[in-house]
Amino acid sequence: MLQTIVQSPQFKPSLLLAGGILLGIESLFLSQSFDAATLVLDGEVTGWRVLFSHFGSLAKLVLVILFATGLLLQHKFKRYWPQLCDSVSEIRFLWVLPVHLLCYGALYYCTFLIYEVPENAQSLPAWLYGLWLFALSVTLFSWLVMLIDPRWLFNFIQHEQLALALGIIAGFAVWGLSMWTQRFWGPLSELTFYLSAAVLYAVYGDTMAVDADSKVIGLGDFWINIAPACSGYEGIGLITAFTAIYLWVHRDSLRFPRALLLFPIGALAIWLLNVLRIALLVGIGYEWSEDVAIGGFHSQAGWITFILTSLALLWLTGDSAYFSKTIKTPVEAAPHASAANPSVAMLIPMVALLAVTLLSSAFTADFDWLYPARVFAVVIALIYVWPQLRGMSLRLNGAAVAGGILAAVAWVPMLGSDPAANAVIQDNLTHAPSWGAIVWLLFRCVGAVVTVPIAEELAFRGYLLSRFSKAEVRLDGPIPLSVMAIFFSSLAFGMLHGAWLAGTVAGIIYALVRWRTQSTANAIYAHGITNALVFAYAATTGEWHLL
Repeated sequence: MLQTIVQSPQFKPSLLLAGGILLGIESLFLSQSFDAATLVLDGEVTGWRVLFSHFGSLAKLVLVILFATGLLLQHKFKRYWPQLCDSVSEIRFLWVLPVHLLCYGALYYCTFLIYEVPENAQSLPAWLYGLWLFALSVTLFSWLVMLIDPRWLFNFIQHEQLALALGIIAGFAVWGLSMWTQRFWGPLSELTFYLSAAVLYAVYGDTMAVDADSKVIGLGDFWINIAPACSGYEGIGLITAFTAIYLWVHRDSLRFPRALLLFPIGALAIWLLNVLRIALLVGIGYEWSEDVAIGGFHSQAGWITFILTSLALLWLTGDSAYFSKTIKTPVEAAPHASAANPSVAMLIPMVALLAVTLLSSAFTADFDWLYPARVFAVVIALIYVWPQLRGMSLRLNGAAVAGGILAAVAWVPMLGSDPAANAVIQDNLTHAPSWGAIVWLLFRCVGAVVTVPIAEELAFRGYLLSRFSKAEVRLDGPIPLSVMAIFFSSLAFGMLHGAWLAGTVAGIIYALVRWRTQSTANAIYAHGITNALVFAYAATTGEWHLL
């Protein structure tokens, strides 16, 4: 049996993907466990030790460089991927894996000694910092050797020197641009402040009060401060990234340079919605509840504005001949509408889930008692679209079980523990009537294990992964192995969750299940298994924040 697996043509690609997931989990676990910036913020280190407080930012820079390099080389992926797979050695992988894990253990221990207690960092010996750098180097080197033949890697670097250099330059350029734009946060927050004040004044008149010097605005006893972080630059960055990805994926069907106008249109739209968000926040805090305004609306309204802007841009490009090269006439569209195309059916349950989730979260404070509405919304949507989905193969594949377990094992340690969030949920369940707590937990379990996996996997692994892979959108069948498609669809999935890093890792695992099994249903099974295991763990240990 083992020999059959090893001889499978999918075994070497599976080793590469497993190695990539391993490095991702290791990196995320370190980044979630320690914050390098605390060496300066809490430890007040000086001299050369300050450099070690910037390793978190350096890791982000490396990711930007890798992303830029990947974009430059993506047209050569089909040529290099078979070569890369051929360079994988099963024997080398098995021999080097224990060495790599040992090196990672040493790296984690050194990281713990340096970053766990920042106040002691200044007094730690210099050799410990040197040992940390050595452990980091050998960990990365052992990972590379475990997966790739060094001779192939050297040959690749030699042939792609220009692309690698351009990727590094582009990465530093993007990073530098993001740092440079921070100088606009202040002026943008001022403009946001004055426009938000104007909106509130138009509704409440002299009831509204402002303090222009400290950027404070309020009604009655409810006041907020519009800091630079509230200026809307995060939303502008998100919608700019979304627009760039969309333009790249659909570059063949859009009119350039006209399509570039979507950048300023999206940025302006989400900024204006952010102004409206601030005005509504003040109004809700004054008219209704401060807890709902701060605890629910403030945290969820940003996603509402992002989703509204994204959908508006998709509608604008899809229905406008100014931006799109091909717009179907009603006569042309009629046959298509009647055909068995599951694309819309895949998205409707997710749209229903998002709408109810955002509304219920925005208008509740620390505990969402309206969660059952999410289950009902998805069930109704599924009943509506079931005629387009009933042809989906429902056969369970072992890869779905393995992927679900792997995602659960990764999810729990990456989220760690959150006693404050656990206490809030436990307190609400304890003080609720026993029947109310039981009903809520029942719906929470059904939602986590059944309706949420169906809605999210149909949208992300059924629709989005196929679109990014430039494959036909369908419930079953093979899709190309596209690293970019897996990354972007998984990143979008992760951004939808509060724990976006863990969500991205889980999304990658579900995408691989979809690709390996050629079945969207198996991605749903994997997601459901993950959530069932996490729910059982949370109910057993009281770590409710994991849900």
